[in-house]
Amino acid sequence: MKDKDIDFSDIPEMTGEELPIVVQTETKTRITTFIDSDVLLWLKSGDGAYQTQLNAILRAHYQQAINQKIRQSAVHEQANTSEKQS
Repeated sequence: MKDKDIDFSDIPEMTGEELPIVVQTETKTRITTFIDSDVLLWLKSGDGAYQTQLNAILRAHYQQAINQKIRQSAVHEQANTSEKQS
């Protein structure tokens, strides 16, 4: 069956309330990497969702780095504004 042959008439259109749910969905990318054995054992010793836990750890570190960069930018901008006013 080709795409043009699919009947979409019985599928309701998405409302504005439903649309953000799709837009906000994050994508995942499969990777292959090496990790120290003891770290992997520690991750697997949890509830079993070690890949989810690893992603959460990486996301927290990523967010912390982003927040730090934002703070540094704000401090730099404030310093520049203070110098211009002097």
